[in-house]
Amino acid sequence: MKNTTYYILIVSLLCCVFTTSAQGYTFTLLDNGSYSYTVAAVSNFDSGSFSPLANSYGFTIELPDGVDLTVTEALPSGATETVTFVDGSNLNGLSGVDADVSNFDYYFINTDIAGIGIGAHTDAQPINLLTFTVNGDPASGEVRLVDNESSPASSSALNGALDSFFQVDTDDDGSVSFENRYLGQSGDNNHGFNLLSNLDITFQVIDVYPNPTTDKLYITNNVEQVVVYNTIGQKVLTTANNEVEMASLPNGMYSVHIFTEKGVDVKQILKK
Repeated sequence: MKNTTYYILIVSLLCCVFTTSAQGYTFTLLDNGSYSYTVAAVSNFDSGSFSPLANSYGFTIELPDGVDLTVTEALPSGATETVTFVDGSNLNGLSGVDADVSNFDYYFINTDIAGIGIGAHTDAQPINLLTFTVNGDPASGEVRLVDNESSPASSSALNGALDSFFQVDTDDDGSVSFENRYLGQSGDNNHGFNLLSNLDITFQVIDVYPNPTTDKLYITNNVEQVVVYNTIGQKVLTTANNEVEMASLPNGMYSVHIFTEKGVDVKQILKK
């Protein structure tokens, strides 16, 4: 009986050890509309009043061959970024790299924060890291935030050169020690360009009401598609109707992307 009790206790302790996750951040790709995108870090813990210090972060953006990007804002204030272009055709044939890699270009963005605080935050709070614009108004393909476990970043031949990372000190202990707190991806990591090709056409005035809303959101224009994202970049609702049913969504802020024949507009909506 004693041995059985001891065994159960050991198993319980091991379960606690292996189910306790380290404090860290996932990365997600937010669509701001008009070919503008933001990479945000989403926390898995509440920092209380402490503002974690960050030393650097990096990630890789995949674009169709011949399409490039421009960094418009690196955050937090004072951060400086370096953009390294990698031609996908130069990766062709490497171990673990997909055969169609020649159809894409890669931009590894490394940002130096130099120990700047990223602000106190709550669990699951998104923290904007860097915003960029895709140039050339592409009408097909997509922009993708490359995951460390996917091609081409996962290739052993690249030795982690395209890996995402986030060097942060998350411990409020009076000392500074930076560790890689990147935990993977959450929300969306890619957005298609096929619905954005008409953005240069004169925009319609798009009205939505009520805001805040408790159940339904009404759009005054004819729509091709409406996509709703939550604050951590997860796509929570898609419809082709002017009447958007939001009653089942939790209360909070949402980014509503409205696609019409004249272009796309983004509205911030509060669900109560």
